[in-house]
Amino acid sequence: MSLEGKKNTDRWFPVILTDESDFKTALTGKVFGDVACKFSFEAASSQNTHTVTTNEWAEAGEGTYWLKIGASEFTSEGKYEVSVTVSGALVFNFAVEVRDQNIADLMDSVALATEVDKIKTALVNKMIVTEASGAVEQFDSSDTTLGSIATAFASDGTYTTRKRLEI
Repeated sequence: MSLEGKKNTDRWFPVILTDESDFKTALTGKVFGDVACKFSFEAASSQNTHTVTTNEWAEAGEGTYWLKIGASEFTSEGKYEVSVTVSGALVFNFAVEVRDQNIADLMDSVALATEVDKIKTALVNKMIVTEASGAVEQFDSSDTTLGSIATAFASDGTYTTRKRLEI
C-alpha cells in the first residue's frame, strides 16, 4: 500500500505503534521526543533523518498516531519510504507516492476543464452574428465542432445573405 503525498507539502500520515515484545499490544503515551523518523527516495542507498517536532506528532489513541512530514522532505516526484522508530515498538514503515498534484488537485482541474468545455460548447452552438446593416441574428450550430467552419444564411425576404463563420 502506498499513501499519497504532494511535492514540497506537509501532510499528516497515520502511524500504528505495536509492542515489540508481543507484536499485538498497542503502545500509547508516546510523545514527539520519543520518535526517530527517517525517509528515503526511491532506490536511495541511505536514509535521511527527519527531526519530529511537537507540531508534527499527535496521538489519536489505541496505538494510533499521526506524523506530519513532507514540506522539506518530499522534494521530487516519486516513491518515498518513511520509517518511524519508537523505543519498545516495532519499526513502522510506510510508502508515499509523491506527485506535483494530488488527486484533489487533479479533480479540481478536471472540474474546471469541464466548465470551460461547457462555455466553449455554448459559444460554438449558439452564435450571435451581427450583419453589416446592424441586424442581429442568432443561429444554432450544435452540429458544429470547435475549430470548424460553419455557414449560415439570413434572408429579409428580398436579399439572402450567406455568412461564413470560423469557430
